[in-house]
Amino acid sequence: MRRRPNQLGQRRRSPIVWPCLAALGLFLAAQGCRRHDPATEKIQADDTANFFWWKRTVASQLNPEVQRHLEATLQEVRLDIMSRREASGHDAIEAALCRRLNRLSMNDALLLGGQLKWRRLITEHTDLLGAIDTNALLVTKPGDRAAARELERIRGNQQQRLAALAAELSTAENEISQLGGDVSALRLALPAAPPEAISHAEALENVAGLLNGRRAAALLKYGGWPIKIDWSGQQLDEAKRAEFLAQKASSTARKIVVVPVRIKGQWLLFEGADEAPALPGKVRAALNPAEQASFKRDWLEVEAELWARKAAAELPPPARP
Repeated sequence: MRRRPNQLGQRRRSPIVWPCLAALGLFLAAQGCRRHDPATEKIQADDTANFFWWKRTVASQLNPEVQRHLEATLQEVRLDIMSRREASGHDAIEAALCRRLNRLSMNDALLLGGQLKWRRLITEHTDLLGAIDTNALLVTKPGDRAAARELERIRGNQQQRLAALAAELSTAENEISQLGGDVSALRLALPAAPPEAISHAEALENVAGLLNGRRAAALLKYGGWPIKIDWSGQQLDEAKRAEFLAQKASSTARKIVVVPVRIKGQWLLFEGADEAPALPGKVRAALNPAEQASFKRDWLEVEAELWARKAAAELPPPARP
């Protein structure tokens, strides 16, 4: 016998179906409204399609700040995969990304991203320090102002980048600590840098080149009048010596050095900071303590010479005897 349709023209449903549909609706609603805890949420990335589904349905419900950190983590993992040559090409890299992250908690994934970022930054920081050490010894040809300006521009940019890297490293370390990571353990795990050494002769040559380059530029610009330096002031006349001793007495507390310099028949008193630039580590390691102290003295003498040549440029030549 044919069943009669209801008023809507549909067959009557079994009374068992309605409770099942209601339960399913409640389950889906609960899933849609469930709050995801970033610390415990597991990443689902069995393959790229599964990962795409998880990002669209689950990760999209996370706090916007957590989502931003997740995207940064994905990029750091991709960079690490490429730097290790683990995979190449978009699809292969994304597949490797899924293998790295599948079933990790969000906290562990973000911690991994922070650690990878820290290692990348510390490598760049170390490489930049090496480049700065090398550039510290570069001297342009005397009179080549364009080259000198370019060298100073490069040095300035390197110092700015070094400061920016230090700030980025500090931020990364704070994030790692907040996620429960240990930065000191990361430092201990860094591979030891191979010692870079130069010979004693090469170190002396580098130092001489640094000093002579500065001296040559002053000779070209201000002329080659003979220079005499008297650290003790013994060769000064009585009045000039008294002036020298008074300046010297007041300069000690100010960490200022006073150097008598004779040029064009006159004694001039140079005042400058009692310090020399730090030599690159590989150069310093090849010199003994006496040679390092000698470099500082030589540097100050060159500074006094440069100052005296510039100051004497307007002085008349000495009278002939």
